[in-house]
Amino acid sequence: MSAPECAAVPPKPSLELAEIEGHSRTRVVLYGRAVPRAEQPPEWGVEGRAEDAFFHGVAEGRTEPLGLGYPDLVVRGEWKLLHLLTGDARVVATPSATFSTPQALCDLFEELCARQKVLEVTWSGGAHRVCRWASFKWQPGRGPDRRWTMTFKVLGRGTRKPASKAPTPTAKSTNATLRKGARSLDDALGDLPPGLAPSFVDRVREAFGKARQACANLRKQLHDVGDYARAPADVLRELTMTAQSARNTIKEAASVYEDVAYEYQVSVRDAKTMLHARAWKTRVLDASDESMDGVLMLLDAITPQLGAVQRFAAVMPGDSLVKLAVREYGSGMGELWRAIADANGLVSQLVPAGVTRVLIPEV
Repeated sequence: MSAPECAAVPPKPSLELAEIEGHSRTRVVLYGRAVPRAEQPPEWGVEGRAEDAFFHGVAEGRTEPLGLGYPDLVVRGEWKLLHLLTGDARVVATPSATFSTPQALCDLFEELCARQKVLEVTWSGGAHRVCRWASFKWQPGRGPDRRWTMTFKVLGRGTRKPASKAPTPTAKSTNATLRKGARSLDDALGDLPPGLAPSFVDRVREAFGKARQACANLRKQLHDVGDYARAPADVLRELTMTAQSARNTIKEAASVYEDVAYEYQVSVRDAKTMLHARAWKTRVLDASDESMDGVLMLLDAITPQLGAVQRFAAVMPGDSLVKLAVREYGSGMGELWRAIADANGLVSQLVPAGVTRVLIPEV
């Protein structure tokens, strides 16, 4: 996947709930991992209501539309303490309040449901409904984590409006996401379940070791960047290449599980051992997904900055565009002289008289 493709990755969703009746009104917005992942999206839509009539001896009936109905809006997810502590999950409430644990969030939404006020519910991308609470339920998860379900009775579609957007990723927030992914991966790889095949463990450690090193290189390089908008174009380009390399390395590491047949991943084939192996696989892949989230967040933030920058190189008449391509794009990239020539309206490998600088296109 190229950098432009990464720029097309949709932003992480947000969910906004705003009370629209009563003297005291509360508004809550969930960002990032506080919102359910794509595997559990809520369903939106309408249901037609009509009265159908059929008569004996008549082949055709008649129908009378009565209006629209709406399916219940059900939102399910899980709040994890680690996501709240690292900032990957954020909840903003008005009036202002601080939520440092999943249980505090459950208490908040229990109170909102108990108030039984009409709400405007807005999902990122513009999906919008006017609702009333049907229920809020939660279940204990691992340790302090909480699984939850919100159910709303939909009263109408309401007025479409854009959802609130999470703050633009910064170098600091991206680095924090990458560090959190690295810690999760270290914890998962350091907690090997019994019964794994030694050869498979070696392959996993080697592949994810390369992924950890690639992310470490990216974090080190990112540490010197304060503001994407003010960073020099050559710094952003180098950062992009490092991020793309880390992205590819993480993808290759995750493919180890697909390349090794499951029966060769475990040396002991009893049910308990296989269950532990599957649970461990989920932990490792979830940790690599967190690192991938940080890499894609970085690429998504800096690609627009690169797209707005035009890079030029000073040349002299008679200079070789092939050598210029190698100097600008790297060793073995001499064939890209044609891209330089096309971008500047040139027809030869040699710089013609009167040309003192050329545009270096992004490829």
